[in-house]
Amino acid sequence: MKQLPVIESYAFPVTLPSTKASLTIRPFLVKEEKLLLLAQESNYPKEQVEAVAQVVRNCTNNAVDPRVVPYFDTEYLIVQLRARSVGDQIKLTYRCNAPLPSQEGEEDTATTCNHKTTVSINLFEVAVTFPDSLPEKTVELSPQFTLYLRYPTIYTVDGLLTAVNSNPIQHDVLAQHLTDTFHLLEDKINNITYTFDEYSLEEKAAFLYNLRSESYQKLIEFVTTLPTVTYTTTYTCEHCKVSHNIRLSGLAVFLG
Repeated sequence: MKQLPVIESYAFPVTLPSTKASLTIRPFLVKEEKLLLLAQESNYPKEQVEAVAQVVRNCTNNAVDPRVVPYFDTEYLIVQLRARSVGDQIKLTYRCNAPLPSQEGEEDTATTCNHKTTVSINLFEVAVTFPDSLPEKTVELSPQFTLYLRYPTIYTVDGLLTAVNSNPIQHDVLAQHLTDTFHLLEDKINNITYTFDEYSLEEKAAFLYNLRSESYQKLIEFVTTLPTVTYTTTYTCEHCKVSHNIRLSGLAVFLG
């Protein structure tokens, strides 16, 4: 029996948002689409993250490691892959919450439109939004030590943002993820550089807990000004003709 041929898939160029480096990737195949669909149905965030990471590794031929690159690189790549593999348009339904004026003769009671409008999103227009002032990636801990930061990966960013955006901030949870942003520690007096990847989570956590409050606050500022994968548009309600601004973010939205 003859062996069935493997159908070659075309490749397309993309630019990594973090470094502006160009690379070539292929659309995801049926096996990878199935992996993403199963992940979307899962109630376990870790499984969803690992599925996305595996698809990115496969489609970049391991040129991109989601455990290393910034989370927004991974998110951007998966949106580009979805656009090329399934289609560049997704449709979302929005309910208009604009207040309606009372009709003549009716009581003056507050009512809302509630009309549903379907909005088309062009995935090729989804981009990484960088803040006007990029977060400072170096923290001067003392005249002797400088801490160099890196962007979090897709494995830790959700927990990191959830902890820092809670009210009050969940410092214990935040500490578990914040060490993912530690890259290097420079000892300028003794000319020694420490690489945090060589140390355990416990060792990095102990280092974090021994920082001064002002240094810790700079880490919080870094996390709260991270770049995001977003899409912004407007739509007009078909019923009441009121315009609405939409700002979308998060992989679950763009994977449709």
